[in-house]
Amino acid sequence: MFIINIQDVQIVEILDPKNPNQKAFVLDYLNRKYLLLQVFPLSRLDSAQSLWRHLTDDRSQVCLIVKEHQQYSVWVENIQKPVATNLADLADPRLESVFRAQMCLIDGLWAEVRELLGQNQAAAFGTELLVSIPTISSLKDLLAAIAIAMQPDKSIDIYAISGQQLSILYQEIQRLGGKYLGKNYTKELLGDLQRQLLPRLKNSFQAWLLKQ
Repeated sequence: MFIINIQDVQIVEILDPKNPNQKAFVLDYLNRKYLLLQVFPLSRLDSAQSLWRHLTDDRSQVCLIVKEHQQYSVWVENIQKPVATNLADLADPRLESVFRAQMCLIDGLWAEVRELLGQNQAAAFGTELLVSIPTISSLKDLLAAIAIAMQPDKSIDIYAISGQQLSILYQEIQRLGGKYLGKNYTKELLGDLQRQLLPRLKNSFQAWLLKQ
C-alpha cells in the first residue's frame, strides 16, 4: 500500500452516470481512471487503509488512497462499472437491514445531542458522521436517508455500503456518541435504541453485531 499526494493526480468533475442531475469526481493516475468512493479526515487514516484492504483483498479491485490537504480519499478504478449500486440490488439483503438500523440509531443519537447540547453541536455531530457514509455529502441528504430508512416499504436510493464500510460506520457512531455524550451514556442509549427498532431490523442488526 502506498499513499499518493494530491499534487500527483488529476481530478475532474463529470455528470454522475447513476444520476445525471449530480456531479461525480474522476481521478486520472497513470492513464487509469478512478471513481471517488469515500473520504476520511486526516485523523482516520486507519479507516481509509482498512477500506483499501477490503477492496483490494476481498474484492480484488484496484484502488488508491490520496492524501489531500485536510483529508484522505479512497478511489476505485473502472468508471464504466461503478462499484456502488443501489441498496435494492445488494446480493445480501441483510446488509440493507443493518444499514437501515444504523440510520435509526444515528437518528436517535442525533436527537439526543440536539436536545442536550443544542443545534450547533448537533450539526457538528452530523457533519462528522458524513465522512463515514459513502455518497451522502450533506446533512440534508443524511436526514432524507434516515427518513427513508424508517419506512420499510420504501427503497433507499443511495449507493450500496459494503460490510466493511458498515463496520467502520458503526465504529464512528460509537466514537462520536462517546465524544459528544460520553461513552457510558452512549452505550446505554444505543442499547435502548436497538430495543426500539422494528423486529426485522433489530434481529438483523443484532445478528450482524455478533459477527463483528
